[in-house]
Amino acid sequence: AVPAYKTAYLALIRRFHAAGVEELNGHLLYAVADSEYRAADAWLERTGIAGAVAAAAADVIAGADVDAAFDRTAEQFLSAWEGEAGLATYAEAVADHLRQREADDDGAAGPGITVDAWLAFAAGASHAVAMERARALGLEVSWDPELAATPEGYYQVRGGIPYAIAKSLAAAPFADVLWMETKTAD
Repeated sequence: AVPAYKTAYLALIRRFHAAGVEELNGHLLYAVADSEYRAADAWLERTGIAGAVAAAAADVIAGADVDAAFDRTAEQFLSAWEGEAGLATYAEAVADHLRQREADDDGAAGPGITVDAWLAFAAGASHAVAMERARALGLEVSWDPELAATPEGYYQVRGGIPYAIAKSLAAAPFADVLWMETKTAD
């Protein structure tokens, strides 16, 4: 199983520090159980990220830029973590559950809502309302927002224009001016 992002990221920093890159010491700010670090370290070994940390730390000790070496390794880490985590919104997790129910040929009655109808409903519902509706439909979906939380306590989002539009529309009644920051001015 993939460890929580927070624990895995802190384990990544801790490995750099243990390999002699003393500038990377942010893991010392957090209290993480040894059992959590063991699981995260095992994941780093299994995915090959531990080897990338060792090579990058050796480069830093030989004179390479700390930030550049860490950023390269952190990109590999993020790619591996996202690939295994299977991140989904709550609405997507429920939709996957509905699809699985539709695919089952056990003759059981469906929950009374189609995937498209669920996604249309969930697009405008709060998390609490969506959970309430899913439970009312007899759906108990395992979903944990903490899996993707950063060490600082932020939640990762799927950014982009649709996300920016939704956030802007939510804030519009309370703002005089809204704008989107984009990577390029296009």
